[in-house]
Amino acid sequence: MANALTEQEFLSISDQALRKITHHMGLVRLFSQQSESSEDMCTVYTTFEGDYQGSLILCMDTEFLLHLAQQVLDANDVTPQDMEDTAKEFFNVLCGNVSAGLHQSAGLSTRFRIPQFRCGPVAPVPEPCRVLFYTSCRQEGLQLIHYPLPLLKAL
Repeated sequence: MANALTEQEFLSISDQALRKITHHMGLVRLFSQQSESSEDMCTVYTTFEGDYQGSLILCMDTEFLLHLAQQVLDANDVTPQDMEDTAKEFFNVLCGNVSAGLHQSAGLSTRFRIPQFRCGPVAPVPEPCRVLFYTSCRQEGLQLIHYPLPLLKAL
């Protein structure tokens, strides 16, 4: 039997998963603080379906994604396609961990759509959305955005 899930519980599960995956895949520690805004960002997003329905969006400085791709691929020279592929795989692992956390904490059975990627900052997300801000140990910014309804159009 699935239990009700508060937005704060979803955010907590997402926050823990993001910190864990970022440390595991990128060897990067995140701090809960907003960095200076940058227009040089990339966005990856998906929609959850099943017992939990909503959207999760990760907007990150391009420099963060570059360092993440270099770490994951163990290469200094990475292409824009390498960066996009890394962002999608990173987010796929993140969403898998979120989905597992939803099942463990509230018995919710969820699946998520294939992550989508775009260069540039996130388009404005309609209310009600909640944003968690992070700064990496290298002062790169990330935003994890939760929208409690499925976003049906591309960002």
